[in-house]
Amino acid sequence: MTGARFDILDFADPYLPVLDEPVPASFGQYSKSHTKAWAEAVAKYDGYVFVTVDELRLEVRSIHTFLESYHPERVDEIFRSLHDKRKPLVKPARLLDADYIKQWTSVAYEKKGFAEDAPELESCT
Repeated sequence: MTGARFDILDFADPYLPVLDEPVPASFGQYSKSHTKAWAEAVAKYDGYVFVTVDELRLEVRSIHTFLESYHPERVDEIFRSLHDKRKPLVKPARLLDADYIKQWTSVAYEKKGFAEDAPELESCT
């Protein structure tokens, strides 16, 4: 094929968020600068060949398996099972319930007053 020109366009450059335009892309009414830049870049070409990396399937499957089997309470259980000497060496992904309560109750509550002319509300049970 004579006169053919091939370029590589990376979907990540310019970064193009998915479905962030107020009007569907098929109307060609772009309001965001990144969408306008992407439309300008692809408008130069007569055709497109999309190349994907087959290895991504394995990565996506691994992430899916992890998310399906992830249970936050299991992380807490593993942390609680650590020896007391090891616990200071590990930063848990989130505070254990007991630690959260301890931290919450350690903060002094600062009462705020009401304005002199504030209405007084009562409830009946």
